[in-house]
Parts: sequence; structure tokens; C-alpha cells
Amino acid sequence: MKNTWYKDSIVYGVDIKLFQDSNDNGYGDIRGLMSRMDYIIDLGINTLWLQPFYPSPLRDFGYDISDFLGIDPRLGNMDDFLNLIKLCDENRIRVIIDLVINHTSVDHPWFIQAKSDKDSPYRNYYIWRDEEPENEEKKVMFEGVEDSVWEYVAETSSFYLHSYYKEQADLNIASLQVREEVFKVIKFWLNLGVSGFRIDAAHALTDTVSNDQTTKNNLNEFLDEIRKYTENINPDAILLAEADVDPKDIQDYFGKGDRMHMLFNFFSNQYNFLAMARNSGEALVKGLELTKHVQCKHYLNFVRHHDELNINQLDSDEQKDVLEKFAPDEKMRIYGHGGIKRQLVPMMENDIKKIKLMYVSIFGLPGSPLIHFGEEIGMGEDLNRKLRSAVRIPMQWSDQMHGGFSKAPIDKLNHKPLSNGDYSYSYVNVEKQVDDPASLLSFMKSLIKKRKSCTEIGHGTWDTLSLENDKLLAIVYQVEESKLLVICNFSSKKEKGKLGSIMENDDLVDLLSDSEYKKPSKSIEVNGYGYRWIKVVNQEKII
Repeated sequence: MKNTWYKDSIVYGVDIKLFQDSNDNGYGDIRGLMSRMDYIIDLGINTLWLQPFYPSPLRDFGYDISDFLGIDPRLGNMDDFLNLIKLCDENRIRVIIDLVINHTSVDHPWFIQAKSDKDSPYRNYYIWRDEEPENEEKKVMFEGVEDSVWEYVAETSSFYLHSYYKEQADLNIASLQVREEVFKVIKFWLNLGVSGFRIDAAHALTDTVSNDQTTKNNLNEFLDEIRKYTENINPDAILLAEADVDPKDIQDYFGKGDRMHMLFNFFSNQYNFLAMARNSGEALVKGLELTKHVQCKHYLNFVRHHDELNINQLDSDEQKDVLEKFAPDEKMRIYGHGGIKRQLVPMMENDIKKIKLMYVSIFGLPGSPLIHFGEEIGMGEDLNRKLRSAVRIPMQWSDQMHGGFSKAPIDKLNHKPLSNGDYSYSYVNVEKQVDDPASLLSFMKSLIKKRKSCTEIGHGTWDTLSLENDKLLAIVYQVEESKLLVICNFSSKKEKGKLGSIMENDDLVDLLSDSEYKKPSKSIEVNGYGYRWIKVVNQEKII
């Protein structure tokens, strides 16, 4: 039987360190996550994406790993992890974890030995130069933070490559020994019961600039090897990749359906914000059309995740419009203005119509949806914090001490709660919203439930539909004889679209909408920032 469970997934991203502290050491932990499982189940989640929980100096929120086969003792132990997997299995929740194979921490034993001895068996695990290259082509990922991708080590008078922070040394994926280490990591965690991996920084993994030991083709072939190795251990496991690349390069990550199962959809993400900035559904249609040529694809769509909002796939005019609308102040921008360190609700100025539309549109796009923890209650950012720390705020459970995240003294918290302003835990928290039918949390629960019932979105063929109105986005899905029409209005005003005779013999029934509407005939009406998901009954072929 073909593995397709991920097409029905509702993914919930969790940074364990920021979710729930069970022992008051200032760090969220695995037992804390388990204590909140009823909340996750009630939300309607069926897939957890766990961000790094491995031993780490935490220079980059745990993505600087010093042991790929361990649990950070501040977050728990291996028994805790196994108990978490068991609890998730009992509640039919899949668990995928981060597979960070582009780099290690400079505190990893491999690197410590490699930097100390040119003859070390671990030397070739990394990429070295005896002299710093003068004309480096590889782009600095963290512009304004790092000024080079090369860092000098005195022990061997040489330079190592780091695509990200200097504390994260790039692995040499051309090395067969490194690949064997990657396979060991995959086997270890699959045998413990995870259902797959998110491959972090896959776009950097296959970037051969600065590495004269390999070619892009054999790096792409390594993705084939990862897929085969994973499926040999667990045919049901999936691979999700972070690959923020040009449209022409996306096919490399899906291959012929023999590489990644899913990719994060950076295009739908960025063009969704452009659509809202320009009040134009046509803008989001452009984002969809840019990747429509890709074969064997399935995307994970998201509004926000654990990082900044990256807008580098937009052209300069598009970036300008998004920045002026959603990040007008310089302190809202990071990494050379290619990123926005804000959360959705503040960006939408707490306008609930806009907020709902952003989530309905993402849930209605081809693929599967992601919610990052805290989004469902509308958590905000702290612009006084540096870089990505601005959007990495502990979960706000209540209006009690530290938002119910921890009872540790404030100076022991690994990240401080948001205690001031309109989005502090005093005003924005789970307890305040959980029993309020008008809350964002209640809306998100109902949206998740509705999305689960609309299997056409995850499994169907699709096409955009012209309604002769550029304010509207319209997508029609089909699975066998079942059809679904998704329409979103990115204008503040009520808009009409022309259906013409294309569905005149069909019965159109609203499944999800911002208000009650008359049944459409040759035209369809949608309120300002409104939406309609419509079941098409007695269909004619319209795709």
C-alpha cells in the first residue's frame, strides 16, 4: 500500500524548550510536552514536528548539535522520549524530528578532533582551506551577523566552512564516512519509533560552492540514498525538507518521487503575505503558478514557523510592498532586510478578519498545513530581543507566573516569557481562549476539523480558476468524482466573481465561510477578507 498518510497531516511544530517546563529548571522538557498532550489532541493535531532536542550549546536554538544520538539532559532522557512516542502512538499522532545534517556544533567531538589534527580520521568530515578564499561565492546566510563563511582555527592554521553561524561547522556530505554517520542517525531514531524527519537546511546541503570535492548531481543522489535507506527501515516514514530555492531547482528535491515526500512551501508563504499587502488574490496565484510545473510534489504550507518571515523569493518591488506594509520599522527587519521578525497577529494589527483569511487561505492551498505552537492563540513578538529571539517566545498557557510555562525564577528561564504589552501572557493565553467560542483558538480548532474532512485538498488534482476579478483567489480540487472550490477575497471590500456557465449544472454547497451566503449561480459573492469553501455536487468536469 502506498504511503500517503502525510497528505492528511495537520502538523504542529514544537520547540520542546519553549513549550512546558515540568521540573522548574527553566527549560521546557519532554515530560512537559506529554503533560499537554490533551491540549494537542483537542486542537486536532495528528502530526508533531519536534525541533532539536539533542545535546547542544544552544548557540542557534539547538540547531548546533553536539550529539546526534542523545537527548539534551535539560529536556529529559531517552526513557522520556520513548514514553512520548508511546503516548503519541496511543493517540494516533505521528512524530517527525529534525535531521540536521548540514553542520554540527563546533563542540561536537568530531569537530574537536578535526580542528586539532590534520591527520585526524574526522578531518574529512568537514570542509577546510589552508588559506581563506579571496573571492568567495557562497552567500553569508546571516547577513549582518557573520561577515564570512570561513573561520580560522589556530590549532591547524586553517579555515573551516560554516554556512550559518561560525559555531556551526559545515559537514562534508561528499565524504562516504559522513554519509554513513547520517545513516546511523536515521536508523537510530527510526528504530525508536519516529515517523520521519525534517531535513534542516536542505538547500545548503546541496550547495556545492566552496566544496571542490563533489558535484551537485552526486549531492542530489545522496537524497536518493537517504530515501531508500529510510524506507528500507520503515516504508511508512516520510522525509520533509527545508529547501528555500528558486522554482527551477525544486524538482531536484522531489526527484522522480524518489527523494523528498514533502517540502516547505516558501512560495505560498511569501506570496500569501504579498497578496495581503497588495489586496490581491492574483499575487498568491502567481506564487502557486511558479511551482506548478514540479512533478511528484506535496507541500507543507505555513503562515509562520520558528524562524523569521523570509521574503527572499519575492522580487525587489514585491519585497518593498511587504516590508512597507508589515515591517515599516527597521527594528522589525533582520538579515539584510530579507527577513521580518514578527508574528502574524501583530502584523495584521489584530484584525480578526485578516487573521482568519490568512489561515483559511493556507489551509486551502494544495498540500498539508503547519501550525507553529502559539499561532493558534495569536502570540506576538518582542522586538527588543535580538534576531530570531524576537519570535521565539515560551508558550502562553495562562495569566499566571511566566504564562504557566515554568515556575523557575526569571533568571533561570532559557527564554523569557512575553510579560509586557498587548500580546503578553496576561492578555493572550490558552486559558482565556479555550472556552470562548469567539476566540482565535476556537476558530483554529474548527478550521482544523474542516480541513480534515476536505480530503480533496491533500489528495486531489487542482487548478486555479479565473473569476475575472484579481482580488479573488479561486482553486478547484478534484478527487475522482468529488470536487471542492476554495475562494478567498484579499480585498477589504465585498467582491464578485464570474462563474459563468462553468458550474451552472452543479449544486454548490458552502462547507466553510466567513458568513452565510446565497447559493451562487453564474456569479459568486465574497465579503471583504472573506472566504468560502464550497462542495461541488452533481459535477461537470471543470479541470
